[in-house]
Amino acid sequence: MSMKMFFLSSLGLIKSTTKIEEEYQRLSAAYQEFTTVAQSEDLKQLRELEKFLASENFIRTKKEIEALRFKGSKEEALLLEYKKLERNKNLRLYYQTEKSADLQRFLKLDSSETVKRFLALEKYMREGSYKSEKKQPEAQAKASEYNQLKQSGDIVFWKKFSKSKALRIFRQMKDSSERKRYEELQQTIGSEEFSKRKAYLEDAKKWEKTEEFKKQQQFESLKKQAPIVRYFEYEKNHQLDFFEKWQLVFQDEFETGKLNTEKWQTILPQAKSSVGRNYSQAGDLQAYTSGENIKINGKTLSIETRKQKTSGLQWQLPFGFIEKEFDYSTGCINTSESFRCSEAIWEAKIKFAPQKGIVNLFYLSNESNQPIIRIFESGVHHQQGITALENGQTSEQNNSFSGLKTGEFYIFTLQREGNQLIWKINQREMLRLNTHALSNDLYLNASSIVIDETTSTHHSFEIDWVRVFQKK
Repeated sequence: MSMKMFFLSSLGLIKSTTKIEEEYQRLSAAYQEFTTVAQSEDLKQLRELEKFLASENFIRTKKEIEALRFKGSKEEALLLEYKKLERNKNLRLYYQTEKSADLQRFLKLDSSETVKRFLALEKYMREGSYKSEKKQPEAQAKASEYNQLKQSGDIVFWKKFSKSKALRIFRQMKDSSERKRYEELQQTIGSEEFSKRKAYLEDAKKWEKTEEFKKQQQFESLKKQAPIVRYFEYEKNHQLDFFEKWQLVFQDEFETGKLNTEKWQTILPQAKSSVGRNYSQAGDLQAYTSGENIKINGKTLSIETRKQKTSGLQWQLPFGFIEKEFDYSTGCINTSESFRCSEAIWEAKIKFAPQKGIVNLFYLSNESNQPIIRIFESGVHHQQGITALENGQTSEQNNSFSGLKTGEFYIFTLQREGNQLIWKINQREMLRLNTHALSNDLYLNASSIVIDETTSTHHSFEIDWVRVFQKK
């Protein structure tokens, strides 16, 4: 496996660091938007509207309203019936007569004393008694009066109008079912309610004027909002599954210009609890300072290894801790007092810049240093792996890598789930192990060690950022 990274890099099968970071930033921002939309009133309203639009009641209502037409409706039938009666000749004559001055004159005369007198005289003239009495003065007077009335304009008009078609039809239609129905329809069709209903049925946009349509349009408008469009796209394509499953629990982008001492300590916990200051192991050529060799330029953190005389402690058997002068100084950082965890994804963007004689380490450990899990190591070996105590014996399982470009940043990752450990470089899996020799109390460490004389007077171990994710 030692040449795996070399071949992957050569064949272009490993993602560039820049693309990975751009992808992370894009998806991180997308997830923030995704969660905001998921909790938004707009999405809540969209889902309620979607449920409403899918309901049987909405579907039935829409279908019924869109199917409504004036043609073929009961309203059209009423109007057609009304127009047919309106064309009825007898009804038309009835209403003409009803409004005429002749009818009014006739009705006035018909109930007048003049007509009553004329009818009485006419009856007298037709009876046999007149013939027997016609020579008498009284009979002659009645005959004279009758003839005068008969020739009068009123009686002539009255008699003629009594026999007219107009009066006959008027009397025929006055109490007819046709007239009653016509006037009933006239009242119905002339009503504001009928006019509104007719206009509604003839309105080609009646559906667009309903509250249901407004809700449908509201749904369509919400559905087209860019954040909601993206929300459903991400919901389908699973690009945000990582952020759904994992949450960021520790992060440092080293952008403040100085080390965040609430996150990082510059003295190892073993050293702090024993002698109160950093010390070096036997064989190390460097002294650990208390943060003087940790530099942050607002973009990256650097652990600087310098060729300079520095006084420090070293553990030597059988003497224990002794004060001595070292030819090199360097530094170390850890999260022993601020952040520890067991199962997680730990990753860091680190510049691969190996220097002969110097080992750079980014790793997990605890106070007993059992196990030590190397997320990144460069120096004598470029590797990832674990040193652990199993069954009383120390064992190492490592994967060496090559093919990385010197001076370039790469993302080194370790993922632990249960007893399984997975190491990656730029998201490409490099090593997978199952081991029971794991601690549930691991903290992050970064340090440089000088193990051999080096020609370099100044070496920087650069870390751009550190992130830790845990399952939600």
